[in-house]
Amino acid sequence: MRFDELANVWERLGKRGRLALVAGAVALLTVSVLISSALHDNRVALFASPLQGDQLAEVDAQLSMWSVPFVTVADNVRVDPGRRAELLARLTLAGVPHAHLAGTSEALASLGALTPQSILDAQSRAGLEGDLSKGLRGIGEIADARVIIAPAHGGLFADEPPTTASASVRLTAVGGATLSPATLEAVRAFVAAGVPGLRAERVTVVDERGTVESGGERALANRQGALQSALDAAFGPGATIVRVHLDGERTTAAVIVDARRALDLAKIKEVAAATAGIEPRRGDTLSVEEVSFDRPESAAPSPLGRMLGIAVEALPVVATAVVAIVALRAGAEPLGTLVREIVRRVRFEGRAAEAVAGSLSPDAIFAILRNEPPHAAAAIVAKLEAPLAAAVLEMYEPERRRAIVARLARRVSPLVPDAQALLRDA
Repeated sequence: MRFDELANVWERLGKRGRLALVAGAVALLTVSVLISSALHDNRVALFASPLQGDQLAEVDAQLSMWSVPFVTVADNVRVDPGRRAELLARLTLAGVPHAHLAGTSEALASLGALTPQSILDAQSRAGLEGDLSKGLRGIGEIADARVIIAPAHGGLFADEPPTTASASVRLTAVGGATLSPATLEAVRAFVAAGVPGLRAERVTVVDERGTVESGGERALANRQGALQSALDAAFGPGATIVRVHLDGERTTAAVIVDARRALDLAKIKEVAAATAGIEPRRGDTLSVEEVSFDRPESAAPSPLGRMLGIAVEALPVVATAVVAIVALRAGAEPLGTLVREIVRRVRFEGRAAEAVAGSLSPDAIFAILRNEPPHAAAAIVAKLEAPLAAAVLEMYEPERRRAIVARLARRVSPLVPDAQALLRDA
């Protein structure tokens, strides 16, 4: 169809027809864009390297717990590109995913019928180590674990004893957590149960800082303590001394008996063998020996030593008493004088107040002031009325009267004659 024909058709549609045609075209274009966007996935792979199945399951569970939108593919997880860096940081802090460890099925999948027995044993052991390591993850405060098994083997030479199986477990605790004794015990029991012929005391547990606890050391302490407590209960405390040594499967025990107790060594050996689990066919040995324990009794102190001890203890008390007596004797006389002076002064002040109040006669006032020093007598006389003061002064001897008058603190007034002149005129 030519352009002029299309133009004629467009003109014949009219205004409403043209609007409807434009609206339909826009709607069709919008639907096409939406369909194209829905079919195109703009998410990116979260990890640069592909994940194993167990790692993919860990990441899937963690992202689901965080409510993060993602799409799981065969060997990775696809997320929004704007959140990729954030999610990688959060997963790293959470310790997810753990390092991949091949299990038994994966370790044996590549072996064939002609595989040598040594390689088959090594792959089986590696698969068992992987299974145990993955099984320990999440127990208690354990964030990650790695198990290494040393299988049992016979000696290379005829006189070389066989070696029993052992295992080492390296644990990584959750950030800031401390592995409890119960968790360590559970780890040893878990590993020992998963390895044929492995005993729990042959499992050594270590963490990132070094050895946490050795099962052998704990087993040794438990056996020695159990044997010692059993002998103490049966034959009395202090009657025996026990030492136990573990050498692989073999147990060596020694019991030293106090000869002064006169105990039955055969009975002690029987009890010790049953308690320690001594098995001669396994190579265990038990030795019971009688020795006189050197436990001298403490010597009683001599009479002289006892007296010296009492004297040393009593010395501070005696010294304090002597000092107190000397101080009392030296200060008794001054103290008595001071007390008497205070009493006298109190009485004097009371009588002086009566004299100043005018209730006493000159004779009574003179009796009070007669033995007082001139300054004290002058202080009282100065407060008396002039006639009464003159009468009291007349009773003193001339020399004593002049000393008192000299200390009188009266102002000289032209209206009142001088006290000395008054007395001379009298």
